[in-house]
Amino acid sequence: MKFLSELRKDSNLSRSARTIQVSNQTVWNWRNNDPEFDMRVKEALAIGVECVESDTISNARNHYDENGDLKKEGNPLLQIFLLKSHKPNVYGDKKKIEIEGKKEKIVVVPARVIDQLEDAQIEEATLLNGTESK
Repeated sequence: MKFLSELRKDSNLSRSARTIQVSNQTVWNWRNNDPEFDMRVKEALAIGVECVESDTISNARNHYDENGDLKKEGNPLLQIFLLKSHKPNVYGDKKKIEIEGKKEKIVVVPARVIDQLEDAQIEEATLLNGTESK
């Protein structure tokens, strides 16, 4: 189907629908009424995202010619983004929690972990440790 072919190219449902001259609602109707089509849409989206990811990684890298001379400099912002998303424990944002007790302890954990915790969970963890949070 032409829609799925278009979707694999750019991972955009609306643009793919416009390309084959149908409305977004038509595509959603097809998906809702045909589980196999819906599965194929999800597969096409995944393929499209992999293509975008591959292009992004290529754009982030430096490119050299056959003599080893720099032909095109990579995009540093993309490099940062890719490192943070693929290795969050190493390059991801960190938050520091200081807990006072018999000995001062500093715990550094990825920011996404702290953001997922509720304040009550953090307070409970400090109480279990026998300390008060700062």
